[in-house]
Amino acid sequence: MPGGEQPSTGAITRGTGRITGSFTRLGRTRTNANLPHDTQQLDLRLQMSRPSVLADLGKVGGSIPPGVQKLIDEHGTEGRYAVEKPLAQGGMGAVLLIKDGDFQRPAAMKVMLSRYAQSPEAMERFLAEAQVTAQLEHPNIVPIHDLGIMEDGTVYFTMKFIEGESLGAVVKRLKSDDPAVAAQAAAEWSEERILLTFLKVLDGMSYAHAKGVVHRDIKPDNIMLGRHGEVLVVDWGIAKVLGRDDLGSTAGVVHLRDGDALSLTREGAAMGTLYYMPPEQARGELDAVDARSDVYALGATLYELLTRKRPVGGASAADIIAKVVNGELTPVLEARPDLHQDLAAVVGRMLAFLPERRYQRCADVADDLRRYLAGQAVAARRRNLVERLGAWLARNRRQVAIAAGVAAMLAASAAGAAWWTAEAERRRVDDLVAAAQTAADAGRWQEAYDAAVAAGAQRSEALVVKERAAAALALAAKAREDAART
Repeated sequence: MPGGEQPSTGAITRGTGRITGSFTRLGRTRTNANLPHDTQQLDLRLQMSRPSVLADLGKVGGSIPPGVQKLIDEHGTEGRYAVEKPLAQGGMGAVLLIKDGDFQRPAAMKVMLSRYAQSPEAMERFLAEAQVTAQLEHPNIVPIHDLGIMEDGTVYFTMKFIEGESLGAVVKRLKSDDPAVAAQAAAEWSEERILLTFLKVLDGMSYAHAKGVVHRDIKPDNIMLGRHGEVLVVDWGIAKVLGRDDLGSTAGVVHLRDGDALSLTREGAAMGTLYYMPPEQARGELDAVDARSDVYALGATLYELLTRKRPVGGASAADIIAKVVNGELTPVLEARPDLHQDLAAVVGRMLAFLPERRYQRCADVADDLRRYLAGQAVAARRRNLVERLGAWLARNRRQVAIAAGVAAMLAASAAGAAWWTAEAERRRVDDLVAAAQTAADAGRWQEAYDAAVAAGAQRSEALVVKERAAAALALAAKAREDAART
């Protein structure tokens, strides 16, 4: 509903000055009674600090087009932005859900907390986050829309509002003490879905590294998942921008912390989240932090997604840091013995204690995960002969099935041909036995003998006819001999 009014006048010229008009800004604001008091006051300051282009255009020439008036009335303020509700708070800033009246869309706004407003280093880091993130234009990195300052000096920037949840929320459901919740999450988040989602994270991080930016605080909570498949890396507040020597010929981002600017991250200061922090970062060796440090943090994140456990734990922050800097992590196969050895090897290589033993680039991790998903051998581990044969069979399942089918058809054809040959032979022998018996019954003993011999020795009937015919032929021959003597 309308709030305080602060009249102001101005002129607006469009095009080349063909249309010129003056308007009076009434300073109409919307009071959101549902906000906490401090946020409500910030909301009012925000509305007064950033006027709406639509509201200003609507006053050119003194007439307001009905469509513009309708949008202004629905938005409830002449300010471009209006706070809907707080979303989160941490570090130096708070994140709010706002309505962008000019573009008629929701957005997220990050504002610096008042207790840091007088710190040059905090201001530098806040602005550097906006600048660095805005230059990382990639589908898997949160886009920045606007940067501004309120009349009281509060700095803010706006970015895409992601309707969904963080990967950290997914991890919490997977690790839930409620069996039904954990089972539902496990059903929704298969190993394949986890890896396909993770590949998008790796693509975004590969781009950032190519631009010379190291995130330094990769963890599940800093990976947002949209309702329509979006995967976005957020919170680049402690990102490190590598120098030209680190980048080589790659063009990096430009930001206000270049040169002799102040830096909130000084040598010896370990910044990040302990559970996912690489040893060199935990030791405060900032010169040693590079893309491989993010690879380690990504490995710790993937470890937790696959095992439902963190790679390191402890009773206190000091215990955790001690284990991290000494490389005392729980092996991934100990945390989850049934995990495929190839996938365990990929995670293990990402979490290698020495940076030179890790994957050197996020693209290398992505290549190995794609090989794993395709059933191929990964670079992180050499398979034995049995595994290679099994993987080949799995990878060529269709071809193997076709070959097996062809072999079965050939075997069936051969068996059919053998049966047909045997059946033909049986019929031939049956015919010969029948002919031998017929000839024997008719007293044609020579014919009977010949047919019985042709039938072979495997048929008893043929042998009987053969013996009868031989005896009859012998008697006939003796009779002829006796007749010849007389």
